Amino acid sequence: FMKISIVVFVLLILISSCEKDDPNKSGWVKQESGVSSSLNSVFFINSDIGYTVGDGGIILKTINGGTAWTKQTSGTTSNLSSVFFIDNTGYAVSSQSPLILRTTDGGTNWTQISTSPGNLLSVYFNDVNHGYTVGGGGRILKTIDGGSTWTEQIKSDYALASVYFADDNTGYAVGVYGSILKTIDGGINWTNQISESTDWYESVHFPKTNIGFVVGSGDSHAIILKTIDGGSSWLKQNSGVAEGWPHSVFFTDPNTGYIVGNFPANELILKTNDGGETWTSQEIGVNLELNSIYFIGDTGYAVGEQGTILKTTTGGD
Repeated sequence: FMKISIVVFVLLILISSCEKDDPNKSGWVKQESGVSSSLNSVFFINSDIGYTVGDGGIILKTINGGTAWTKQTSGTTSNLSSVFFIDNTGYAVSSQSPLILRTTDGGTNWTQISTSPGNLLSVYFNDVNHGYTVGGGGRILKTIDGGSTWTEQIKSDYALASVYFADDNTGYAVGVYGSILKTIDGGINWTNQISESTDWYESVHFPKTNIGFVVGSGDSHAIILKTIDGGSSWLKQNSGVAEGWPHSVFFTDPNTGYIVGNFPANELILKTNDGGETWTSQEIGVNLELNSIYFIGDTGYAVGEQGTILKTTTGGD
């Protein structure tokens, strides 16, 4: 009996050790990007194929869930701020110039598309034909032919940093001075919901048609807004972080969401399991600013400065 107990005890220790050594068991694990430039946006088509873009025209692609990343030829040295894909067709926009890149072969070749003057900060597509991009000067541009031509819809009074569509017709754009704009007709008309505050909103995401979140900063304090009525009203939520500048928000469902940004004293990713009522900190082990986060199920990726790519397969827990 004593010998059996000793064997069981040793096996438990070995199992526990293996679990600690396995990076896929829990938390966030740093991946090798092969670059040192800041990465500004990340997007995954499925569990295997994903892309991230960054400063200096960097575009990286993975075909094995982030195990390895391959640099692609973008044809530009401008900083890229946002990337979005529909199957093999993808788009990237620049924060330094009125530049839109397009690929129709999964990133093997990228073509530059010029637009009206002004930097672009976010791009979103409903399908292969209909897409939007927003940026400096309050521009909202729309395409109905897969990016071949772009039409300026409106010019907001203030710069816009993020655009997201809850369905084919209902979309939101957010930016500086508390800017929140909404369309219910596919961008033909936008309702200006500017709050005239000093807040800077950087990211918007809707896990459900009427339920959405906006994150940003005001006076160096993290700001999280939530709506449950399609943007008719927005309520501030308590992030639990005294200082910080959230850059990106992503919800896998109406209850489970994540925020990344610049939290200098915390080195963390924020997570909620109750629709934003409470937020908990997930330590990432690196004191680096994160710019973008994206999830497919429980598998998530966060990217940021110094070529940082983090991955979790357990929802970050």
